[in-house]
Amino acid sequence: MITVEDARTRAAAGAAKLTENDPDWFTVVSAAELDMGCPGWCVLGQWAGSYTDGVERLLPGVNPQSEEGDRLVASLGLEASGFGDADEEYETLREAWVEIIRELKRARRVEQITTGGGA
Repeated sequence: MITVEDARTRAAAGAAKLTENDPDWFTVVSAAELDMGCPGWCVLGQWAGSYTDGVERLLPGVNPQSEEGDRLVASLGLEASGFGDADEEYETLREAWVEIIRELKRARRVEQITTGGGA
């Protein structure tokens, strides 16, 4: 079973990796529709069109089907670790990702307001 703190740590690592790759990644991810157990509606699915395409784009050369690749993707909070109840773990990861996405969107709105940028 994953703890809330571990989920937050993993999701923060994943968000940092996504930001390295695409600073605007969070603008295309809907927190309301986020489903970490669904390849099309997880963070990578919403960002890149599918979980597999997201892994290829974010981690070129990594095979998420390999044990090493699966561990790497899980360490970024983008996949269940395979230990314990996957549904529970996905829900805990979802909550961590929703916090991050909402905070990034909030920060972007404040930045736009303070700099006179668009809506």
